[in-house]
Amino acid sequence: METRVERKCDSCGKWVKGDLRKCPFCFKHVDHRKRDEERAEIAKIEKKARDQAEFDLKPPFTRTVIRIGQAIETIFMAITGAIAATLFWLGG
Repeated sequence: METRVERKCDSCGKWVKGDLRKCPFCFKHVDHRKRDEERAEIAKIEKKARDQAEFDLKPPFTRTVIRIGQAIETIFMAITGAIAATLFWLGG
């Protein structure tokens, strides 16, 4: 299976098949290495951003506040559920 790679001509901005050395529109030399280097640089930046996002830890104070908030929410839901169950059981 043949893959078709196209690159943008630096001079005229039109897309050129990957195996051509010169642009068929402006007849200027197409530098394939430059595009490959740009693509590799973009991939490196994206990988660095993904790695940083995965290991972006919250400060200890923020984690503590979040855990306290979750505990209060759990207690509130338990009490609300108990009241609703009691009202349902009493019929009304």
